[in-house]
Amino acid sequence: MEKNIINYMKYLGITIGPIHATILQAQKTREFWLGSYFFSHLMKLILREIANNKYGTILAQDISTLFEDEKLHGAGVYSDRCYIRLNKDFGQDDYKSLINSIIEQLEAKDKKALREYLQIYCTVQNISDRDNYMQILNDQLDVMELQAKYYHRNIYALASGYDNLKKLKRDTEKIILPTNVDDELINKWYKLGFDKKDRDDLIFYKNIKNGVYSFPSLLEITTKGLERFKPNIYRDKIHPLFEKSLGEEIDGKKDKTAEDNEILKEIKKSFPDNFQTAHKYAVIVTADGDNVGKLISHVSEKNDDDLLQSLATNIADFAKEASKLIYIYGGKPVYIGGDDLVFFAPVVSHSGEHKESWFQGDGHIFQLISVLDKTFNDIWKQWLTDNKITDIHPSLSYGMSITYYKFPLNEAMKLSGDLLFEVAKKYPTEANPSKNCIAVQLMTHSGSYDKVVFEKQDPTDSTFYHLQNLLENFGDKESTISSVLQRLRGDTELILSIANDGDTFDAYFTNEYNLHDIKDRKKEAFIRHSISLFNKIFAQQKDKPKEALNQLCSMYRLLNFLIHKETGNGSEI
Repeated sequence: MEKNIINYMKYLGITIGPIHATILQAQKTREFWLGSYFFSHLMKLILREIANNKYGTILAQDISTLFEDEKLHGAGVYSDRCYIRLNKDFGQDDYKSLINSIIEQLEAKDKKALREYLQIYCTVQNISDRDNYMQILNDQLDVMELQAKYYHRNIYALASGYDNLKKLKRDTEKIILPTNVDDELINKWYKLGFDKKDRDDLIFYKNIKNGVYSFPSLLEITTKGLERFKPNIYRDKIHPLFEKSLGEEIDGKKDKTAEDNEILKEIKKSFPDNFQTAHKYAVIVTADGDNVGKLISHVSEKNDDDLLQSLATNIADFAKEASKLIYIYGGKPVYIGGDDLVFFAPVVSHSGEHKESWFQGDGHIFQLISVLDKTFNDIWKQWLTDNKITDIHPSLSYGMSITYYKFPLNEAMKLSGDLLFEVAKKYPTEANPSKNCIAVQLMTHSGSYDKVVFEKQDPTDSTFYHLQNLLENFGDKESTISSVLQRLRGDTELILSIANDGDTFDAYFTNEYNLHDIKDRKKEAFIRHSISLFNKIFAQQKDKPKEALNQLCSMYRLLNFLIHKETGNGSEI
């Protein structure tokens, strides 16, 4: 009889925003970082209030460092939703008290505007132990978010009083030095997000009262590898230019775009033998776990708090490792929520003093993706084994927008998200059923673009494996890569006519490159590896040879881009 007893408990769900609308307002990296970090910190304050007032048990969230001053290279780690199993009532008065306390702790310049801007919604539900509390709470929170009104203000200005670094003196209608900038409030956010060592790497503009920190610009991020390669040259010749540029932007004396052009010229002049086309491009990476939501739902149905906490700890462990790996590579983590990642990174980088087994000397973004993947898989494989879960297999999918450093940041950010959710997440095929893909779009300075998807289900025969293999073993074969690409584009009709005839296809490339008598063994290996890859992709898309050929052309253009060095006249690919 006891098995038929249904127990009910009260649950509180909280969602915060408007995150998406806020992020898409950002026009500078510092605005994007603060907009994201602000909401992570907001959730941290909410969870602290819940814990301090002993409202109940915080679920599906690692709170082991909730009251500690942990910093992950600037990354926000708290998500936009939280769930609490209540042990006492939570009504309107409690909600108002929570909001009032949060607003006071945020120390915003304009508290009234901030209160109107923020969307902090709560729902309290009486849920049985036979139902999935997380699904019920999420359904309610989804409805509340859809009904929300968006109050259009720039969170960067609300949070710091540092409105695009410019203030207008109305009586003269001239841009002047913003002496009313609250430098202490600005620096408060940087001290919350970065430890002293990290802050020492940031530009610090000294000419406003006590000085202000600034998150790296895209051009600083894209050339991080050059800074590490020859730190003395970069520190003496380039770093002062960035500081001067920031100061002139604050003073309103000079156009930022023109200033960046001059800095770029000096960078190319200072690193004539090392400057690559890729140093003018930034990559924005958005990643999301495949099947992680399914795993959380599966665990929450068991009503086992210890198991759920163990899962939350596992997610937090990956967040810490991921932020460290991104930093080692030279990227800047923005949001690392366990299975959700958003970060800026250089397309190519250099290890400098940050040498690791996976990163020594020159490197590229796909090395970072590979080690993030391995770390994620290792952490989850052990946890799934320990908890005897065999039918759910988490993985990571990525959206990567590679754009010229002058390309509008908000558009590049949106593109990264669209590549993840509209391309990578929808790519699953019979051969690759579990998502687990990377969608990359390279948009060149001229506006042309290539989009390619790499599946990575098979660790030794996926398209991502082949990309890595080509980069690792033939990264110095730019002329050969260009030659193969020209062949793919120049002999399109012939290649399409023999694409599904393996022997004829092999014979075509063997004859074109005279592989029987070739002296350059590395070139021969590259061509033979390429032939194998071509056959694989044409076989995967047997009924769509044109799409397969387009995929190959995009892949080899990406290869060429990753290793291309500019000549003295600054030619691009």
